[in-house]
Amino acid sequence: MKTLEDILTDYCGCFGPALNDKDEKFTTSGTEAYEYLKGFISSLGELNVLQSDEVIQKLDRIARKYVPNKLSDAEKNDAAKILKLTRGKKMHIYESWNGSSMTIIVENVEIFTKSVLFSGTNSYWGGKSGIYVDIEYLDELLSKGCATKHNTIERCDVTTSWTIK
Repeated sequence: MKTLEDILTDYCGCFGPALNDKDEKFTTSGTEAYEYLKGFISSLGELNVLQSDEVIQKLDRIARKYVPNKLSDAEKNDAAKILKLTRGKKMHIYESWNGSSMTIIVENVEIFTKSVLFSGTNSYWGGKSGIYVDIEYLDELLSKGCATKHNTIERCDVTTSWTIK
């Protein structure tokens, strides 16, 4: 019987290992192959070959243990769950518009309508500071360890980058 890792490697273009040896979570290549598989299943659904919604739901249940720190919609509103995943980690932000950056050790999480505030001890000067992360980038940040937001200001591509380790 084939495993999900075998399917991603054999049929979905996963180059290199699909799972990280250290924590048994998807590697970047594994995540890309998994997204390809879901897209392929959706395409089969459009051809009425199968019920793609049902298949993707079942596949997501299988893959949930491999997706690093993927939050359900309910968990995105649970500050305690987010804090459990991030407490004690270093979070860094860089904004290209003015070149500002900051690093904190996460100690607290507050959830707002469109963002999450991570607060903690500033690594540079030791006081308390906070970093806001847009809700739409939270999954990417927690699963990949980094996320980048692009915004155009005065015809310039301005980026805000977050990392967490």
